[in-house]
Amino acid sequence: MGPSGGVPCLEPFVNKEARLPTLDDIARAAGCSAATVSRVINNRGAVGIETRAAILKVLKQQGFVPRKYRRDNPSEAISETATRLVEVVLHIPTPMEQVEHGPGGLTINPLKPVDPDDLLGPQHRLSNSFFLRIVDGIVEELLRWGYRAVVTPSRGLLDADWLAELNGPQRCGAILLGVYDDEMLRFAARCKRPLVFADLVYEHGPLAVSFDNASGIAQALEHLTALGHRRIGMAAGPQHMTGFRERLAAFRAECAARGLETRENWIHTGSNHMAHVAEWAGTLLRAPERPTALLCGNDFIALGVLQAAREASVGVPEQLSLVGFDDIEPAVLADPPLTTVRVPAAELGRFSARELLMQIRSGRGGVPNGTCLRLRPALVVRGSTAPAAQK
Repeated sequence: MGPSGGVPCLEPFVNKEARLPTLDDIARAAGCSAATVSRVINNRGAVGIETRAAILKVLKQQGFVPRKYRRDNPSEAISETATRLVEVVLHIPTPMEQVEHGPGGLTINPLKPVDPDDLLGPQHRLSNSFFLRIVDGIVEELLRWGYRAVVTPSRGLLDADWLAELNGPQRCGAILLGVYDDEMLRFAARCKRPLVFADLVYEHGPLAVSFDNASGIAQALEHLTALGHRRIGMAAGPQHMTGFRERLAAFRAECAARGLETRENWIHTGSNHMAHVAEWAGTLLRAPERPTALLCGNDFIALGVLQAAREASVGVPEQLSLVGFDDIEPAVLADPPLTTVRVPAAELGRFSARELLMQIRSGRGGVPNGTCLRLRPALVVRGSTAPAAQK
């Protein structure tokens, strides 16, 4: 128990097998992170060909054997697996637009369903960079405390066989991240292990770790108004998703506080898929009355607006300033690079892991009362914003 008699204190994991190389040893020798080494060992996730080859070479040179395969103390290996294995579930049930970067810049491919086994593959690295940063933070933090992660692209959160495995003796807890859908609360009710939602906030859901969306929107609007923009719209995204709903609510509140008019036809609350956003933005940007700036619910929405502006011959940032949200990898690869609100995604992963470990160590699961921890984002100014054009 901790000094106050409450939740037990966490202590970093000490590897007692001093003669055997650890994940950190392998990572240092290969010049990468321990999380990347873990993904190679478990054959999960996106790892570049050269990095993977370097890790495999070091693994072979140092004779590394994952703990679960070591024969020197089978009973200890079973115990460690049973008490220190966390399921990290990436749930993306919707079709995706694969984003690629080549000599001609970013390419947005048409919407199509994605096999769960491919979600963490290199072909979807840019499309899933936000989630991969969270996963990296989770894996690194779990390793720091002596726990391992099994990263599972979701095949359906209510699959009976998978739930039985999750609730069995080989798992000590779970962290869920991904795209909102109707299965999540039902999954939480059926999960018998300690559970944390990573950037998934429900009023009566499990403990969640997310971002201070109101702060991010306030920073973005402060930047735009300082540039002289008064005619500002928002491509907010679908309102059944808590993050998009919070960002739009913050936009309305901040506009009211600053005396800015909000026009409903300048606000998009439909699909966040880039093709659908581009269709909405194309109509808006060809209208006689249009905003001089658009704030977007995330960077992918901003990329859809950027595509529409290009097709409508509206210059960004000369005629339209554009601000995204999240600071995913494609944001800096866009033309122009996106001004955006950077969220600490890897830190969110680390916080999620620590909150889960506190539940595990205390022996008590979280109470599903909608508790949410918030991390503060920060504005990053790049090339997609400029002073408002004078009429």
